[in-house]
Amino acid sequence: MAMPDPADPSSYSNGAIAFLSRLGIGGVGRGAVLSLSIRLVMIALGFAQSMMIARLLGATGFGVFAITLSAAGLIASFGLLGFDNYAVREVSRLRTREEFGLLKGFVTASTVVVLLASSLGGVVVYSIFSLVSPDASIKPAWILMVTPLMALLLLARGVAQGFGRVLDTQAPSELLRPGLMVLSLGAVWVIVMPVTPNQILGLFTIANLAALVFASWLIYRLIVSSTAGVTVRFSVAEWFNGAWPFFGLGLLIVLQSEINTLMLGWLAGPSETGLFQPLLRLTPVMVIAIQAINVPLAPRISELWEQGETSKLRHTVRLATLTSTAAVVATCIVLLLAAPWILAAFGAEFVVNVSALWWLAAAQVFNAACGSVGILLNMTGYQGQAFRGLLVAVAVNFALGLWLIPAHGAHGAAIAFAGSTIVWNIVLLRAVRKRLGFDPSLVAAVVNISRKDQ
Repeated sequence: MAMPDPADPSSYSNGAIAFLSRLGIGGVGRGAVLSLSIRLVMIALGFAQSMMIARLLGATGFGVFAITLSAAGLIASFGLLGFDNYAVREVSRLRTREEFGLLKGFVTASTVVVLLASSLGGVVVYSIFSLVSPDASIKPAWILMVTPLMALLLLARGVAQGFGRVLDTQAPSELLRPGLMVLSLGAVWVIVMPVTPNQILGLFTIANLAALVFASWLIYRLIVSSTAGVTVRFSVAEWFNGAWPFFGLGLLIVLQSEINTLMLGWLAGPSETGLFQPLLRLTPVMVIAIQAINVPLAPRISELWEQGETSKLRHTVRLATLTSTAAVVATCIVLLLAAPWILAAFGAEFVVNVSALWWLAAAQVFNAACGSVGILLNMTGYQGQAFRGLLVAVAVNFALGLWLIPAHGAHGAAIAFAGSTIVWNIVLLRAVRKRLGFDPSLVAAVVNISRKDQ
């Protein structure tokens, strides 16, 4: 599908996109609106999927499902070796320099490496779980099967994002996969068929496979159209060196998102783990504006930094901060007001954690107000700073979790997650100010606008 030309405002069919373009966000604004539309559908599908699983399995069964996926996601992040996040920057860089032979080689090499590494990781975890399983209800075979599928799907997402293709980036994993799950679960719901966590994990594995096939086809089309007639070239040593800093960062990002589920399973059991899952499902709703903007913003930051356009970079990032913060505040207010009814949709037992959402909402508003600090560091070559900041955040989360989860269960996990989110943003904001020489936060954006108005 042909995309509108960012340089031609008349090509925008959506008034909101044109407005963002006039603000100076340009192609990022167009991509953000498309990304937001996709995210809204994704959130609806994800909510429906989680609600059906909770209704079909109850809190304990939902907890078993969540623990298994958390373990698989963590192993997949090992198998990615950082190539998923590195692909966003490297593909964008190679496209900017028109080094299409290296681009083709990078996609080929990274796919082979991730397939082998994630499969090996799945085998190792399967062997460990088979020998010493912490819970008989958790079947390691699902971790073995789904881990490489999840890893390759994330790699394809990074490659598509590097091409600047917002729809191709999100459609396989965020539309097709949850869509297939909702259809499958809906069929189970209609025929009132009793199900177990293992059967739903089987449906999830099939959905991942279908999404990966679709993502592979999209990437193949992008590669063929961009590299037709060029000789493939490889620079494997350089790519491993470039991906290595992203490996630790990507691993910590996944660990930060999954640590509370895993700690709940360890310290409080599957039931509390299940009760925590609706809170996790509502967190992406709070930050939907940030995620929607960051999809097109990441490659744009890489391009502007590569071209030395620091003034334009600063302007673009601060506008993104203003937009995303306003949206996050509005979204959190609506969610907090509707929380009792939303959680009741999962089942009466889930309503007990309504108050825990206040902790998550406060943390996400602070997150938005600090700006896209992680993306800025990753896309400008300072991923080491992002790694150190996230390492501190994971340590804070772990410490708070050890303290709060045994006594407070899911509520304690929510407080631990909120505390680590705030610490992470403070550390990374300081790093951006020091390394990039400007402040991307809401305070700086408002001050800058005030000065211009005087």
